[in-house]
Amino acid sequence: MCNIFQVAFVKYNERCPDEQAEKMANLTKYGTYNTKHIWMLRYGMSFEDIELLEDYIESIDERGIIVMQEFSNLPQKVKGCIDRFVE
Repeated sequence: MCNIFQVAFVKYNERCPDEQAEKMANLTKYGTYNTKHIWMLRYGMSFEDIELLEDYIESIDERGIIVMQEFSNLPQKVKGCIDRFVE
């Protein structure tokens, strides 16, 4: 059912560009409209991982993840969920 609403908001936004429709489409699909959170979810992180790592990710998009310098000081257990994406 959520997919139907998500598609409806996307189609509406295509016809009548509306920031609120785009936000609702993302909220319906991902449970958030925060762009950073959406990319973190798309990379396979859980909501718990997002809470732990959000402050340490400088930028994230289809090209990759850039972490802040402080990331290297985190315990291995905490940063383990993102290590596979960070060079």
